[in-house]
Order: sequence, then structure tokens, then C-alpha cells
Amino acid sequence: MYSKLILTHQHSSLSTSSVLELEEDVENAACQLWDMTAEPDVVSHLLNLEVVDILQLAKEIITLSRAPRLTEVVVGVVANLCCQAEGCEKVIASESLLPSCLAILHSTDDVPTLVEAFRLLKLLLWHVTYRVPMEKRCRYPLVTALKSHESMKEALVFLLKNSLSDNLLNAVFEFLEVLLYLWLPADQCYMAAHYSESGSFDQYESLLEPILVAYVEHMAKVEKVEELYEEERAERLVYALGLCELLVPTMRQPSILLHIGKLLALTHGGSYHYVAVPVKVGYY
Repeated sequence: MYSKLILTHQHSSLSTSSVLELEEDVENAACQLWDMTAEPDVVSHLLNLEVVDILQLAKEIITLSRAPRLTEVVVGVVANLCCQAEGCEKVIASESLLPSCLAILHSTDDVPTLVEAFRLLKLLLWHVTYRVPMEKRCRYPLVTALKSHESMKEALVFLLKNSLSDNLLNAVFEFLEVLLYLWLPADQCYMAAHYSESGSFDQYESLLEPILVAYVEHMAKVEKVEELYEEERAERLVYALGLCELLVPTMRQPSILLHIGKLLALTHGGSYHYVAVPVKVGYY
């Protein structure tokens, strides 16, 4: 199985401009490995193999592969590894694999691969939130990378403005819920503060603003209060209301207040009788 994956990786490196399709037996072998990594014992075995460094192999494939399905499977395998604490620690500690995983967000337009990439990053953030001592959080490699990864911020804005895939948008929203509310004790702020603006609000559009607007608009796509209480919607409503605090200083998106008003009206059993109308600002 490993040899088939390595051969595929070597073959893909020969072509840097064309998209490759996997041979059926290779795809089956890759998917079998993906399924197997759902088992903790398999994860431990793979991470401690002496024959092949599974994380280095994953990095090489993610970086060089021109076969979208292979890339998706490998990112999915890494995400499965990160369902275990040992996997999270080793992926975050990898100086080459972690940057490769972050680079996926702006290097591919393949939706299934992006969905797996966001699942992986969400698992890593969960690890930081619940397993890493708070006093070490600000110096943790993943946190420092996310604080300074400008291209990822731009990728998030682009995806939320342009993606038509519900699966991808949901993956982005779930990732943001973990990312933006990661408390950084040394900075005395949530991670959201590092995404809140690019320079002055008077001169530049906030990088975070399109993300927050898209998130709240997504939450506002409900018509009945019962929908807000389904599954995790109640918690997400709290997130949406909290995130809006960051939008208030800009006032570039006044319609956001209408979305929030609608949500609050629904929670109190009321109804709403308004729509957001675009307003053109001119000189008088």
C-alpha cells in the first residue's frame, strides 16, 4: 500500500501543470488507508513507523501532487491522525507539514480537499484549546502561525465571498468558530482581534469584516425560532451575536444590524417586517 502511494507521489512530481487522475487500484489503496486511520491503534502504528515517515510523505504529496483525489485523501489521513493527541503534537511540531497544510487554503480550488483541510485545522485548534496549557498557548507554533498568516486571512475572505458549496462554507464556519474565540492570555484577547482589521478602519477595509458578515448572514437564514434551537444553532447564535461587536466600529455593513434584529426577534417569538436595502453613499 505504501509503495503505491509513493509511486503516485513520484509520478505526480513529473507534471507540474496538468491534473492527474489516480489509477483505480491506487485510489482504492489510498481510501483504504484513510478508513484505517479512524482507528487509534492504526494511528499510533503509522506515527511510529521506522520504514517510512508518514508525516514527511504526507507533506511531499500535499506539496507536489497534481492528483486532487490523492491530495484530498492524504489531507484526510492527516486529519484522522489529529483525532489523537499524539498526532496533533507531531503534526504541529512538523516544521514542513504544518505550513503545507496552511498553504492548501490558497493553493487549490478543489472543494473536497479544502473541506478536509479545514477539518484538519479545526482538530488542531481543538487540541490547542483543550490540551495545551493556557500559559503556553501564545507561543505554540500553530497559534503563532495563525496570527501572522496573512494569505490565510485573504483565503478565508475569498472563500466566504465566492464559494457556492454548502459543505465548504459549513467547514469554514466551523473552523472560524474555534479560531476566532481562541483566548490568548498573553495578548489578553481572542484570536479574532488579530483578524479584526488591516491598518486603520478609516483607510482600509477590515479583513475580518467580510468573514463576520458572511457568518451572521448564514445564521440569519432561519424563519422559525425552533430552527435556532436545533443541534448546535443556539451556541452558534451566541457566537454570531458576540462577533458582531467587532463590526460595530466600522459601520460599513449597516445591514448586519437588521440580521441581528431578526435573530433576536425570533428568539422572543416576534416577527420581522424589514429587509436590507443597499444604500449608495454619495457627495452632497
